[in-house]
Formats: sequence, structure tokens, C-alpha cells
Amino acid sequence: MDIIINDNWRFNLDEDMLVKVLKLRNDNMIENVMKVAREASRHVKAKYIFSECAIEETGEDYVKLGGIEFKSRILANKLKDCDMVFPYFATCGLEVTEHTKTLEDVFDKYVSEKVEYLALTQIREKMRDKIKDDYNVHGISHINPGSIQGWSTVEVNKVFELLGGKPLELGISVLSSGMINPVRSVSGFMFLSEDEFHNCILCRKQDCPNRKAEFNEEEYINSL
Repeated sequence: MDIIINDNWRFNLDEDMLVKVLKLRNDNMIENVMKVAREASRHVKAKYIFSECAIEETGEDYVKLGGIEFKSRILANKLKDCDMVFPYFATCGLEVTEHTKTLEDVFDKYVSEKVEYLALTQIREKMRDKIKDDYNVHGISHINPGSIQGWSTVEVNKVFELLGGKPLELGISVLSSGMINPVRSVSGFMFLSEDEFHNCILCRKQDCPNRKAEFNEEEYINSL
């Protein structure tokens, strides 16, 4: 199983996006925030790792890949017509996380955490683009353990195992609970699809600032 790693990507801070995310209007505040954000951005070493993996078996509530069984009815339903998936990890990087921890001012820490989030968002999009280009496809969906009801966060450990523990080389570790370190990291499967699927359609949290799709009650009920 070939594993693709990108650990030398250069982060470009989108200052306009950060202003929108933080809902800033005061020019003096914007200037002060940007000083903190630019310093944080210098510590960003965002990375990703993924691999192409053939689906060996799909049941009513499980999918088997690389000899590892992933238990989830919604996962099995979404992958029932797929031959392969792309297990992955993406992270903002330990470097910026450690920098954020050194900040004493609560708001400065909050700004730095938002930079971490923007870095994670960008590196995951870069990974999506890489898969699209390499496989000459337009539709890529993703699904993440813990982000939807019915696929336990604990199964992040299985994604880690499927990638042969290689995420450790990028400074990524996983607790037995499935929580990832650094915190601004994500793991799951990407898969080819004509209609892109987002975890958001199964999430009831309507005020989530990261929402990419509207809640779909029918899909939610079918996932139970």
C-alpha cells in the first residue's frame, strides 16, 4: 500500500478570512490581531498523509479494509458502491500548537487557535486537490469517525493502524479514546462520489461555524 505524505507545504495566512471568522470591525483591533496571527503563521507546519486502500468487504454495518473491520452502519451505506477509499490524517502541525501554548493572553491564544484551524482547513483542501488531480475525478466526499452519530471516535485508532502507524512520523498521535494530538487534526476516509457527502448533513448543531451542508433529517434517521 503506497502512502503519500506532504510535510513541506507552506501556509499562506488568509487575513481577510481571519477577519471574517473573528468578526472584527475595529481597525486597531484588526492590526493587533494580525500581529498575533502572523507570528502564529510562522510556526505552522501543516501536513497530511493518505493512501489508496481497496475495500475488501462491506456488510450491513461494517466495512473491511486492510484486514481491519470498521463498524458503522452509515459508513457501510456510504461506501457500498465504492471499490476503494483514501484513509488519511491531516494536521496543523505540532509546531504551531506548541507556540499557542506559550501565549498567556487568552484572546491571543484564541487568535492563534483560529490560525491553526485555517491551516488545517487549507491542508485538507490541498489533499483533496491532490486526490482529484491524481485520479482525474471531480467528486470527493469525506467521512470522519466521531463527527457523525454511528461511527465512534475510537475508530480513529483503526485508521491510524491502517496507515501503519506512519502518522507518528508527522508528529500525529492518537489516544485510546480516539482523540488526536495535535488537537487541530482530522482523520477519516475520502472516497470518490458523484454527489459530495459531508458529515454536516447528519449533525444537528445548526450554529456550527464550520458547517458545509444543511442538516438532512431523512439521512439522519436512515443512519440510526
